[in-house]
Formats: sequence, C-alpha cells, structure tokens
Amino acid sequence: RYQYGGDQSQAIILGIFPLHTINETDKYGCGDLDTGSYFVLVVEAFFFAVKEISQKTNMNFSALAFDDCYSKNRISLILSEFFSGKLKIPDEQGNFLDPNNVVTVIGAAASGVTVPMTFQFTALGIPVISYASSSPDLDDRINYPYFLRTVPSDVDQARAMIEIVKHLKWKYIGGILYVNNNYGSKGKELLMRYANESDICIGKAIELQEAEDNSYDVIDEMKRTNSDVFLYFGTDVRLKSLLVKMKTDRYKSVVFLASEDWGERQDILDEHGDAVIGSITSKFETRSAVTGFDSYLQDLKPDVQNSNDWFRKFWTNFFNCNPPGRFDKTKTNDCPPSTGFTRSNIEQLVKNQRIVHVMNAVFAVGTAMVRVKEKLCQGVSYPCENIKSHVDDVVKEIQAVELSGGGLTFSVFNANRNGNVGFQILNIQKRDVTSYQYRQVGEYKNGQLTLSSNFRFYNASGNPREIKALCTKETCSHCIFSKPAESAPSRPAVIPNGTEEFRIAEIILIALLGFFLVLFIFSIVIITRYFKSKIKGIIENKPKVMYVNETPAASNPLLSGKEIHFQNPGHSNGSMSVRNDGSSGQRGFDNQAFVRESYNHLNDGSETSSSRGQRLDYSPLSPDPPVVGGKRIKRTSESQEFRPELPPRDHPPSRIKYNSNSSLDSGGTTTPTVPKMGITRSMQANGQVPGDSGTPSPTGPKSARLLPTIDPITHTPVSPLASPTHSSSSSSQKMGPSPRVILRNLPLADKNMHSPSGGYQMTSAHLSHNLNSPHGSVSPEDISAEFPPPPDFTQPIPTSVPQTAKIKSRISASRSAEEAARISRV
Repeated sequence: RYQYGGDQSQAIILGIFPLHTINETDKYGCGDLDTGSYFVLVVEAFFFAVKEISQKTNMNFSALAFDDCYSKNRISLILSEFFSGKLKIPDEQGNFLDPNNVVTVIGAAASGVTVPMTFQFTALGIPVISYASSSPDLDDRINYPYFLRTVPSDVDQARAMIEIVKHLKWKYIGGILYVNNNYGSKGKELLMRYANESDICIGKAIELQEAEDNSYDVIDEMKRTNSDVFLYFGTDVRLKSLLVKMKTDRYKSVVFLASEDWGERQDILDEHGDAVIGSITSKFETRSAVTGFDSYLQDLKPDVQNSNDWFRKFWTNFFNCNPPGRFDKTKTNDCPPSTGFTRSNIEQLVKNQRIVHVMNAVFAVGTAMVRVKEKLCQGVSYPCENIKSHVDDVVKEIQAVELSGGGLTFSVFNANRNGNVGFQILNIQKRDVTSYQYRQVGEYKNGQLTLSSNFRFYNASGNPREIKALCTKETCSHCIFSKPAESAPSRPAVIPNGTEEFRIAEIILIALLGFFLVLFIFSIVIITRYFKSKIKGIIENKPKVMYVNETPAASNPLLSGKEIHFQNPGHSNGSMSVRNDGSSGQRGFDNQAFVRESYNHLNDGSETSSSRGQRLDYSPLSPDPPVVGGKRIKRTSESQEFRPELPPRDHPPSRIKYNSNSSLDSGGTTTPTVPKMGITRSMQANGQVPGDSGTPSPTGPKSARLLPTIDPITHTPVSPLASPTHSSSSSSQKMGPSPRVILRNLPLADKNMHSPSGGYQMTSAHLSHNLNSPHGSVSPEDISAEFPPPPDFTQPIPTSVPQTAKIKSRISASRSAEEAARISRV
C-alpha cells in the first residue's frame, strides 16, 4: 500500500508488517488475514503517523507498506525486486517510485524476518527501526550498525519472567514451550540460562513448529511433566492454535507465564479464557507521543472508494458483516450504516503496544530528518547524496530524539539503541462468572520488579487457589542446584545433593578409567619395543654359514695315491692343446659353468663314488657328446635342474699368510693376489715346468717358461696348456705323457707387450711343485683352492682379460717345495 505525500514529496518511509499468517506450504506465499493481532490497524496507525509528522515538520514524507506474511523469503524477494527496479509502483501522479528516495525502514515485527532484512538494508546504507523485534541477535552492533528498536531486548524480558518465578517461589516449571523461530529459540535459551542461575528446575523444552501445527504432540509432552505451570515464548498465532487443541483434548487448565507477544489480546480471552485463567503475560510499556488516532479510528469506514483492501477484510471479520458496496459478500448479513468502533474498542486499540510503538518510531524518524536535512543537505533538495554517505550520523540523530506525550518528555532509545521502556506485568483474572480481563499487577523496568497487587490463580471450579510448584524426587532428579532447594512438605528435598554426589563419583570413576587406559597403552608400547630390540639382536648375532664342497677322501686321487690326469677336450676343429695318453684309464671332465675357458675337474675313474661324477657332461664346444658303454650320456646341462656344485660366491676364500721366505723375486712381502682365470700354468711333480733343464741357479731351480700364443682371430693370449675357444696355431701344440700336473688359470702379467702379429703378447711363468716332495702334501682344501668360483657369464665377455695383479713370472729356483706349493695354491 502506498500513500502519496504531496507534490513536493520525494522522501519515502517504508514500513514492513505481517498482515497475513504464514503459509505452511508456500515459502513465498501468505496464509489467511490475521485479524486477531490487529496488524491491519497497525498499518493504519503507520500511515496516520507519517501524515501527521509530514504536516508537523513540513517535510512531506510519502509512505509505502509491504506485507511480509511472517516469511523472510517473501520479504527478501519483494525488497530485491523493488530496489533493483523490477517492481514498479506508481504514485498518484502516474510516476514510478524511486527506491533511492527511501530514507528509513520501519519494521519488521518478527525477529526472524527482521534479522535477514536488516542485512539487506545495511548494505544499502538505510537505517532500520523495529517496533516489535526483540531478539538478542539484534544487539550485535557490528553486524547491524544501523539498527534501532523502540522495544527492549529479550534479555530483559527473560530476566523479568524469571524474577516473577522467584517472587512466587516456584522451584519446578513443567517446561518451556517455544516456537522454533529466532524469537522463540533465543528466548528459550535465555530462560534456561537464567533459571539455572536461580536454582529453578525446568522439566523440558517443548518445541512448537512455526510452519506446521504439532499441537497434539506438545499436549502429550505437557501431560508427561505432571505440572500445572509452563513458560511460553512464542507468537500469538501458535498460542491460539495450541489452545484450540487443548480444548478439543479436554486438557486441564494450566497457568502460563508468557512473553509479550501474547500481550493483552482480547480474542484469546473471549475464546479460551477458561483454559488460561490465572496466567501471567506482559507487554511493552506504552507512552504515545501521537494524538488524534482515536478520532481517526472513530471516522474510519470501509467505503467503496477506499482502495485499502486489507482494511475491508479486517472490517468484515471484526464486525462479522459485509461492508456496503461490495459484491464479493462472504458474510450472511450486510453491515448497517451505523457500524463502527465503539468507545471501548478505541480505548483498547489506542493502547495497543504495536500501534503505539509504530507511531513513536515514525515520529522519531521525522523529527531526526529535520536535523539531518539541515546538516547534510544544505542548499540541495532532500533526500541528498550525503545521507547515504553519512549513515552513522543519521543513526545518531535518530537515537538522540526525545518525544513528548501526556505532559512528559521521554527518550525513545537508550544507549544500546533499544527501546527505553519496561514491561507491564498482566494477570488474567475473572471479571464475572463468564468473562475475564487482563489486570496489571506490576511492572519490570531497569532490572527491578515492582508489584502493585497480588496474583490470582484458580482451580477447575473457578475458585481461587494457591500454586506451589516445588521440587520432588520424581520431578527434579535431573536438575543440579548450587544450594539445597525447598521441597514439598510430604517429600523432603534431598535429591539434589545426592544427584550432585553421584555425578562427582561418576566423574572420578571416568578419570580413573582414563588413567588406567593410558597406563595400559604405555605398557604395551614399552613391551613391544623391548621384544623388537631382542629379536633384532638375535638376527644380527646369528653366525654366518659358509658352504664348501668337499670330495670324500675315498674319491680323492691325491690321498689314494693315484695319478691325476687332466683333459682339455677338443674343439670344433678337432685340435687339442693338452691331452692325456689315457694309459691309466683315467679321464677328466669339463665343468659346464666355464664355456669360455675349459676348466678341468679331477676324475679318478670312480665316477659313481664322486659327487662330481654325477655331473658328467661334455663341453658345449666339443664336437661329440661323451659315450659310456656304447650309450650317449645325457647332458646334465640339458636338465632344468642342472646347477654346478660350486662354492658360494658371496664368501671370499680365507687369506693365506706367507712368511718372509715366500716373497717374490723382488724381495717384497706383499701377499699375492689370487689370480683369476686367464693363462694356464702347469707344474710338474718334480718341481719343474716342462722344458726346464733342472740346472740349479744361484737362487734355486731355474723356472722355465711356456709363453702363450696370440689368437689370430680374437687377438687374445692363449695358454699353451689350455684348450682354446677357437682354432689357432698354438692349439696344435701337444704334450707327451707328463707327470702329475695341476693346471690353473692366472691373469695376464702384462698386456702392454705388443706382438708382431698385431695382438697383445703376455709373459707366462709356469710354476711347478713336486707333489711327492716330503715337505708337504695336497689336501682336499688344496683341490678346492685350485678351482675358484666361475665368472659371471650373464655379463658381456670382454675382448681382453683385465689385469688384476702383476705377478713376476720368474720364481727363484732355491725356493723350497713348501713355498712353491703355497704359491701354486694362490
């Protein structure tokens, strides 16, 4: 609804009011028109006050009112469309209203609507003044810097209600009934806090749904409390719905101590007075600075020309008749011409707290804007741009306004920008046998409760009675008091202390259980670490095992006195470098692990007694497989289970110690390096190498030398006693029957000597030792030492043999047989 302020009017005062009830299904819609709360007349008071202040200040304000229907979603949508320009509202001249001309907002009534709405106006830089919202959330001056209200905060209201309970010496309240919106939820929290501080036991908190009716569930909860006294913090709409269901359910009469939203609504007394008789309500203190509204109501009629459809509907419901000139008749009878508000009606409406606080808010804004125009809009039209950029100054001017009414001057707002008013305490009492009334029995202001008369309570028969809401063992067992509570005479109140002692014992028990649990976990950790360290020590101290292949003594030809013969098998070209005459019937066999250099194993002829005989095989370089008894012997290497029996590769041979007499020709004492496979050296049993003349030299027997030849294909040295891997001129050398010979592969002594044939030539000394010498003998360990681990054939084979140690080829002939044997082992 819009009211035009005049030709010179530009400033707009916007009002937000809940004219319809909330729609339980449509969050953006509205329910039925709320006629019981008189908000239609509150809107009439708003327009009346704007017109009055315009004439008084000569500011010519226009007025615009929106219906929020108790829905924050609805009002947020309407405001967004209006201030964005989507919602066009024409004035009486046909021009659309400019939302930038809104200087102040009056509203809303419900705190749940005011809180989100204030956020929007804070961003727009527009002050908001509420005439009914009392939520403590709105005391936050950080989030709501431009908010003011003409009513006190719920903090004061909750304290006033608890003070009344203390005055009546009630110790047990059956429950707190609250509506689950911002107003009710915040009020419930405050009541619970102050009741606990005052040693007042609250049975339970019972929730009423705002969007739907759950009154029967609430009644069931009330019955379980076994109490006659309840606190109510919610809207009057939900209260009326609850009272209807209580009457239907034939629930007994109870006493409510209700918040100010109940106030002094006469329709509640007219319809449910017998169910709420003796209840206590409150309303905001009313001091009106506006006069003439009673005359306005006296003359107010729903004529045909009046475009206020809200008022016509209110008139129809209030007087239960159809207004004149209407075709959409909803009632049976038409209203007579004399229909109107009576004197008693007007007196009651003029004192209505919503009407009074709306008019005081409008007058506070109009009075302050006169000063704002003088300070911020000098020489320019009002409203000016400086108002939006100096909102703090505008709020301070509104807060400082003082109004006059009834011969008194009073401040509308206190230092906290809340209403500078108190509460009037009302008690519902019987007027006569069938009627009831609200009687003021006191007031609460500035933290003080003042009572002018006594409260009256009634039984089911309507006779006065006394209510003693005391604690019993059954009702207050869940409450904890700071001091012993007064109990009913028949049941001594010893429960609180016992409950407190029980809870203390419970806390001690929980603490002990927690301590032992921590101790148990700590012990488990210590034991685990201890056993872990012990197991680790056992693993680290476990002795390492060295595996050595030993041949039984019976199969050892050295110990049995038999001669040892070695065979280097022929190659693909049929040539041989060393060959046994076979006169003794003993033959050697090849170890298949060495395919590049033939490596001879001993064979004493007892093939079945030796473990090595089980691995009888032939060289892959040999043209023919071995034949025994006319049958071809299967290659052991052809089996998937073939594995040469060799010493472990990860255990190096033990170091051999030498005395000073075992030094080489250089006279040094360096321990010789165990040579790798390479050049084959041979030594006869008499201590001489083949070709040695045996003539003693100044230093001992002369060591003859068999020099290796150079392979013309691979240009690598080939031992004259080893079986080459390919055909060469040196492979044609033959040896006649020889004494017992031990063959070994030793590394190149020098790979820097270039042969005339283009290859590298290396000197090779043939070490010899008489195995029949009385100075020593050959043991199985010597045999094992003669056959070092094979090379790793998984790696690429180098074209030349790396030099691992430089061994002088010449050994003094004067060395003893024992020294020569040790060197040959190396």
